Amino acid sequence: MKRIQRVRLSAALFAVGLSAGIAIGDESGVELLGETVVSRTLSGTSVPVGGLSGLSYDATTDRFFAISDDPSRLGAARMYRLRIDLDLERPALEGVEVEATIQLRQQDGSAFALRTIDPESLARSAEGTWIVASEGFVDNGVPAALFEFTLDGGWVRRLRLPRRLKPKQGKGVRHNLALESATVTPEGRWFYTATENALHQDGGEATVTRGSSSRLLRYELPRGRRDRSYLYLTEPIALPPEGEAFAVNGLVDLLALDRDRLLALERSFTAGKGNTVRLFIADLGSSTDVSGVRRLEARSEIVAVKKRLLVDLADLGVRPDNIEGMAFGPSLPDGRRTLVLVADDNFNPRVQRNQLIALAVDPSRLADRESDSP
Repeated sequence: MKRIQRVRLSAALFAVGLSAGIAIGDESGVELLGETVVSRTLSGTSVPVGGLSGLSYDATTDRFFAISDDPSRLGAARMYRLRIDLDLERPALEGVEVEATIQLRQQDGSAFALRTIDPESLARSAEGTWIVASEGFVDNGVPAALFEFTLDGGWVRRLRLPRRLKPKQGKGVRHNLALESATVTPEGRWFYTATENALHQDGGEATVTRGSSSRLLRYELPRGRRDRSYLYLTEPIALPPEGEAFAVNGLVDLLALDRDRLLALERSFTAGKGNTVRLFIADLGSSTDVSGVRRLEARSEIVAVKKRLLVDLADLGVRPDNIEGMAFGPSLPDGRRTLVLVADDNFNPRVQRNQLIALAVDPSRLADRESDSP
């Protein structure tokens, strides 16, 4: 494991934009605690901190871990250990410190070669390992993958993906719209991941008039056996593009509440207009198992995952960047849960940020099983 000297960042590096106690989001049961920017520099290394695409929390050490989606281009494939200062009494977000980097290693102990892995999300298992979702590079013949590593980045195994996800002759995952999410249920038995948009054979990408048919996969751990798949319908693109401008909406992360309920993070981006980031509560309880279904399009008998909007970040007064990861943090004295979100800056500091947002969530709103959309 490659370690970086611990460094305490100056308060001048913290762009905390909002003070504690702002009563925003009462209707959703979500309150904004603050936002900041993670420094792109780390003492002792020239490798930039960036591409923060997934987040996980270790309660035993009170540390967060963020995966970088750098495909070994600017440095070895890696994750970062973060100390996020949350004042639980006020409550408020005080700042963030990057403490160390952890290199991911292949089965032979070597670093991943350039563009052989595209880490997008991570989850910590009950066995003390990391499960990392890699989007791959479909256009270059590198498939999506699920890897498992030790806590210090050593190889454990590769989980098997369904064959229908493999890109081949107009089928399988789309380039840059493959696996973006990873989460383990609180008791540690179930692991979930999902495609950002539909497989080629399942339908089209999200547009301004319709969503996309993502596949949500459930694995039983520790055997690593996939046992169910579900249809998750994303929202349409939030802001219509001007002319041929780039626009996308997709399912970019999941956070398990229990076996049947997850927080689902959807991020919509329109060039020239920015990002729309929404959190949904997804209920799988009555959903159809589509593991054996070859094509999801035009299958009217399929019951999709039920969704309920929890919050749109714009309603909290936040201007979100490219938010792609989330994790629960420590609980507040009043029983609410802290929820931390991170943004992928795409290593493009001129126009994007390593944004970090802290929220407080009323657990009674997470327990509400009423869903208002299919």
